[in-house]
Amino acid sequence: PVLAPLADFADAPRHAIVTAYVAGSGIVQMVTPTSGALVGMLAIGRVPLQRWLRFVAPLALALLLLSALTLSLAVGFR
Repeated sequence: PVLAPLADFADAPRHAIVTAYVAGSGIVQMVTPTSGALVGMLAIGRVPLQRWLRFVAPLALALLLLSALTLSLAVGFR
């Protein structure tokens, strides 16, 4: 209910705005240390948070760039 009016205001396709929100949320969830699931999995695997962040940073950057490219194409070809 919030994203559709924002998409209309920005003159962007609604599906692109929703996809941007979901992609951004997924990327942030991989590195947020307050995520209960992430902290729990790291604790079970005995992986320090700093090691996880060094490991996942290139992947998060690649996903961010891929998402930006895909979303710019989605907005451009509406």
